Amino acid sequence: MACCRECIQCPPGSVSAGYSSTNCTECAIDEKSNHDNTKYEALPLDNLTLKDGRGIALLVTAGIGVSLTLFTFGVFLKNRHTPVVKSSEPGLCYIYLFSILVAFSAAGLLTFGLTAFSACTANLLLGTIYYNICVSILFLRTTRLLHVFNFRAIAKSKTRCFHNTRYHFAVLVVLNLLPVVLNLILLIFEPPFVRVKIVQLQHKTLECKSNGTTPGIAIICSIYV
Repeated sequence: MACCRECIQCPPGSVSAGYSSTNCTECAIDEKSNHDNTKYEALPLDNLTLKDGRGIALLVTAGIGVSLTLFTFGVFLKNRHTPVVKSSEPGLCYIYLFSILVAFSAAGLLTFGLTAFSACTANLLLGTIYYNICVSILFLRTTRLLHVFNFRAIAKSKTRCFHNTRYHFAVLVVLNLLPVVLNLILLIFEPPFVRVKIVQLQHKTLECKSNGTTPGIAIICSIYV
């Protein structure tokens, strides 16, 4: 009596060695099968790249931000002798604009110009620094304006260094010294690492992660507080 066999295609995520193979072999966790289920293929990276629409959008946005920041720099420099610019503490304004410029530039450089681990480390260090500098300058400027308009709580305050322009650079250094020290401690004892997140049979993504211990979380909270 004759028997007939019907060949069926291997299911997604498995391959067969050849036509009429008796079994299918499953792909590894970081692989997928090709369209014909005959070969293994590495899972594609889902991170931003220059060939990705999201990456291009990020670069365009960062470029616009850098251009606008440089334009503002130019306006300040051109009118640096006017009363309006002189009264706005140009030194702090330049530092503030420089921090914004670094933030926009880092968006492209850290995403496309460095390895994954270097980008994680630089993002942790630079991100907190320019964030704290911007917040510190806004705090000093707000305190100064409240003092100028004779806000009672500020006018009676003994902390003159916050609204006296002569001490603003020193205060700015002090306000940002602690976050820098905490960042260095965090990088030494709990450096970030790169984790590969895999969506089976679809793609994999490189993510920056920290150990997430209680001291590390406390340091991160202290930096941003």
